[in-house]
Amino acid sequence: MNILLTQSQNKIDSLQKADQQQYTLSPLKEKILKESILSICKYQKTFIRRSLEKLYENSPNNTEIICKYIIAEQNEINIKESTKEGKIKVLVDLVKFVSVKDFANITKEDIFAYLKIRKYLSNTSPSSFKSNVVELSSITLII
Repeated sequence: MNILLTQSQNKIDSLQKADQQQYTLSPLKEKILKESILSICKYQKTFIRRSLEKLYENSPNNTEIICKYIIAEQNEINIKESTKEGKIKVLVDLVKFVSVKDFANITKEDIFAYLKIRKYLSNTSPSSFKSNVVELSSITLII
């Protein structure tokens, strides 16, 4: 039984690595994405910028999606800096939770597992948990 689990996990890991290797950015897109990160994080705390930069190293595709999403939110509804911070934290945390899986490959079960862990670990009010659900549901619309 353990051998099957190990083989399955190895297969999943190799598929995820192959998926990440297929997504490469042109030098121009890379420069634009780095500028987007700096622009988005201009008034943010340093750890927010660092978390996006670290995610960029591991998953440029997910970073690009998050940046486009935040920029769209800024342009369409003029979100506050605190809202932007919350959205970035939740989305980066979700990507880390699912082992840097591309957003397109994240399943409903992955999101439910993340929300379950987040709710369990959270000592905050139910309204805070509800805002996390809303943030995650909004990102699924752009994927």
